[in-house]
Amino acid sequence: MGHDAQLDGDWKPSSWDYVPEYGDRPPPWRRLLVERILRLSARRRPHETAVICGDRTLTWLEFDRLADRAADGLLRSGLRPGAVVALSATNLPETFAMMFGIARAGMVVLPLNPMNSPKEIAFQISEAGADLTISAAGPTVLDVIDRGRPDVVHEADVEETSPYWVRFTSGTTGLPRMFPNSQRNISLQALHMALDLRYRSDDTFLVNAPLAHAAFNFALASVQAGAKVVLHEKFDPENIWRDCARQGVTQMFMVPTMLAAALQHPGEAPDLRTAFVTGAALAPTLKKAATERFPHVDFTELYGASELGMLALLRGDESDGREGSAGLPHFASSIRILDEEGRQLPAGEVGTVYLQGIIMTSGFNGSVPAPENSVRDGWVTSGDMGHLDEDGYLYLADRRSDLILTGGMNVYPAEVENVLLQAPGVREVAVVGTPDDYWGQKVTAVVVGDADQEALDAHCRELLAAYKIPRHYRFVEVLPTSPTGKVLRRLLREETQK
Repeated sequence: MGHDAQLDGDWKPSSWDYVPEYGDRPPPWRRLLVERILRLSARRRPHETAVICGDRTLTWLEFDRLADRAADGLLRSGLRPGAVVALSATNLPETFAMMFGIARAGMVVLPLNPMNSPKEIAFQISEAGADLTISAAGPTVLDVIDRGRPDVVHEADVEETSPYWVRFTSGTTGLPRMFPNSQRNISLQALHMALDLRYRSDDTFLVNAPLAHAAFNFALASVQAGAKVVLHEKFDPENIWRDCARQGVTQMFMVPTMLAAALQHPGEAPDLRTAFVTGAALAPTLKKAATERFPHVDFTELYGASELGMLALLRGDESDGREGSAGLPHFASSIRILDEEGRQLPAGEVGTVYLQGIIMTSGFNGSVPAPENSVRDGWVTSGDMGHLDEDGYLYLADRRSDLILTGGMNVYPAEVENVLLQAPGVREVAVVGTPDDYWGQKVTAVVVGDADQEALDAHCRELLAAYKIPRHYRFVEVLPTSPTGKVLRRLLREETQK
C-alpha cells in the first residue's frame, strides 16, 4: 500500500505559524496526531491511574514512558517511519502502549485479531505488506519494548494525512477489503467519540474485546478524556460483573452476543453508567432483560461500519417508541437513503444507506475492489439498507446481499428476526434466504433455543405477512459468528443448503 499520502490542499501557511524549515507543510502543532492524545493526558495527570490490568496499575506517566520505549524499540529494530507493523497480541498494557509507540515512530499499525484463522491473518499481512509481525511466535511486544531505551522521547515528523491504522472490513460477504485510516482520521474519531459518548475524566472504561478492532477506538477516546482504562485479556462473562464492581467501571462496550452471555451470570455493576452496544442489532428481548436487571444503566446502541466509523447512536432515553432504530446521525455525519438510480428516497421508504462524515476513511486500498455503487457523489455506503423516519432516525433493514426475494416479494431478515425474538424459547435467531425451485428463495430461520415450531408459526402469523413467515426452521446450539461477533449469514446459507 502507498504511504505517501497527499495533503488535503486547504492549508496555507500564515505569519502565525509559518516556519521556514517546514516550507508549505503544516508545522507539527497544526497537525492532528494520534501520539499526542496520550502525551496530553500524561502531562495533565502524570501520577493518576491510567491503565489497570489484573493486579497491575500504571500511572499516566508510566504508560506514556512505556509508549516511548515501544517507539524506540521499533526504531532500534531497523524499521523506519512509514513501515507497516502487524500486531497480534492480547489486551495487555504493553499492547495498548505499542499502539501509541507505533504512532510515535511514524509507522503504520496493522492490528491482527488473535481470534482470526491463520489463513485470514496471512492474507492481511500479505495485503498490507507488513514489514514486521509482532506476535507470540516472536518477536513479542515485550521483546520490542525491551529493546527500547528508557527516557528517550520520540515525536515523529509525519503528516496528519499519513496512514496510521490499516484495517479490513469484516469479510462477512466475501474477502475482506483493506482500508487505511490517517492520523487525522483516528484523532478525530477519538475526539468525536469522547464528546458524543459523554466520556469524563473520572470515568473508568472496561475494554473486554480485542484491541485489534473497535475496542481500540473506545479505549483511545478514554485516553482522550483522561479516563481510566481497565483491560481484560479476553472477554470473561463469568467475572465481568464482579470486575465492574471491584474496579468501579462506569462505561463499557460489547456486542449483543457478549451482553447475552454476561447476563447469564450473577453480579452487580453499581457504578456502571453506560453500556455501548454495537456490531449487530440489539434484540428487543435482550434489551428488556438488560434494562430490567440494570435499570440504572443507559444501554446506548451504536451503528457504524469498519470503514466509515461511528455513524449513529440511540441513547436509552430516546428508544421508547423507536424499537429497532439505530438512532440519529452523530454531529460529524449525515445520512441519506438512495434508490438503485441514486435518487434520494422520502421518509419511510427502504433503500441503501449512504453516509458522509469527517471520520470516514479515504477509501479502499488493496487487491479487493470496492463494491459497485459504493460511492455516489461523495456519499458512501457499506451495503446496508434501511429507512429514515420523519424525525431523521435511522432504521436498518439488512445488507443488500442478505435481502430475501421470495415469490417476487422483498423480505428483510431483521424484521422477521425481531418478531421471532419476541417468541418464548427463542434465545437467538438468524433469518436467511435459501434456494427454492418454486419461490426462488424461501425464508429460513436458524434458531437457538427450545421453542416449539408450531408455536413459532402461530406467533409469526399474528405479526407478519404470509410471505414473510419462515417456511423452514433449523435448530442449532450456536450461531456461527465472526471474531467481532457478527453472525455469518453466508455460512448459515451454505450449511442450510447441504
